[in-house]
Amino acid sequence: MFVQFLRSLGGVPQTQRQRITDALGFGRFADLQNWLREVLPLAYELQSLAPSLAQDGPNPEYPWPQIAPQFAPVSFEFDLWTKLTNSGRGRQLMQVIRRAVDKFPSYG
Repeated sequence: MFVQFLRSLGGVPQTQRQRITDALGFGRFADLQNWLREVLPLAYELQSLAPSLAQDGPNPEYPWPQIAPQFAPVSFEFDLWTKLTNSGRGRQLMQVIRRAVDKFPSYG
């Protein structure tokens, strides 16, 4: 759903583009579209941590593999966390998520 949400931002109606662009901290709609193309693989990786998508692999909620757990989320070093906190695109994705949540009431 997260990736689908991001993709939908790239196709908002013309009348809503500037409002969405401003709310998410981009100068132009084209900047938002370019950024979306660059960040979608990272967003997909984040979305894939959901237990229903991670299947029997790393996820932030349950130990895995389910039958004979060897890993617990609390002690596992998620590579994605490093990408989200140490790379420019990762930090920017986190900022956009925060802006989207903070600005959510104004979308209606």
